Amino acid sequence: LPEHLPRVDVVHELPEEQQVCPHDGTALERFAEEVSEQLDIVPATVRVLRHERRKYACPCCKQHVATAPMTPQPIPKSQASPGLLAYIATAKYVDALPLYRQAQQLERIGLECSRATLARWMVRCGELAQPLINLLRDALLAAGYIQCDETTVQVLKEPGRAATSRSYMWVQKGGPPDGPVILFDYDPSRSAKVPKELLAGFKGWLQTDGYDGYLAVGAQERTCIGGFSRRA
Repeated sequence: LPEHLPRVDVVHELPEEQQVCPHDGTALERFAEEVSEQLDIVPATVRVLRHERRKYACPCCKQHVATAPMTPQPIPKSQASPGLLAYIATAKYVDALPLYRQAQQLERIGLECSRATLARWMVRCGELAQPLINLLRDALLAAGYIQCDETTVQVLKEPGRAATSRSYMWVQKGGPPDGPVILFDYDPSRSAKVPKELLAGFKGWLQTDGYDGYLAVGAQERTCIGGFSRRA
């Protein structure tokens, strides 16, 4: 097992009545240990962070009161801590665990947190991450070489569209091999205007499949399309 993992010693001791020699009754002496290891895991621990903002007042004039400021929070006045928001986002977007299942997990440990509440938290986190996404897009467009593809997704209860309608997730990847940028953009359309808008200002090589919608990008100045031996 990996050496960097912490170790917890679980000691198994002989009962006291067995710590004597059965032949002559002499007390046994410990001379060694037989060690084996098991991999263990501690389930997520839920706790409440109790923020105590201390207040001070002037004992002389009785007119000035100062309160310690609250640490900046991702979602002001929310009951969700930064750690909880990161936990939910990682489970959903990295481990593909839907919010309704996470709500069920929380319910099993005695916490009622609806799927709608979790969804609102994730929407707010998405808004907070937008500046970082903007920087990633700048790095992507400056890479000089981008791979792009689109794949179908199904969106339920989307206003003005049937649940059976096809929508698309547009994926773009670029940058150095040791630090690539990968961005996902949703759009209900597969029209050529989508990649043209996503890659506006890009100058370099664009590798795609044979979908003609990418030609709108290749038609721009100083842009080349590759992947199926087509160059513009």
